[in-house]
Amino acid sequence: MYVTKPRLFLDYALRNRFAFPSFNVCNLEIARGVIVAAEEENAPVMLQTYFGDLHYGGFNVLPETAADLGRASQCPSVDPSRSSG
Repeated sequence: MYVTKPRLFLDYALRNRFAFPSFNVCNLEIARGVIVAAEEENAPVMLQTYFGDLHYGGFNVLPETAADLGRASQCPSVDPSRSSG
């Protein structure tokens, strides 16, 4: 499941009293590793990036790659770069 409004997911986690990790991913291999591990554990996960990584790899490449992995995943995932608040 791919979530475009992290605030809704964060509110749900708060209401239901659970936490989920956020991972800083800097390339495809790390993003894929995080998603695979989350799928194996059936755990929610948030992917985030560092501005410097976006500058190095291209502003559209890494976010779109992470978003594609999240959309294809069976685990809950959040992409904060797509949030409207």
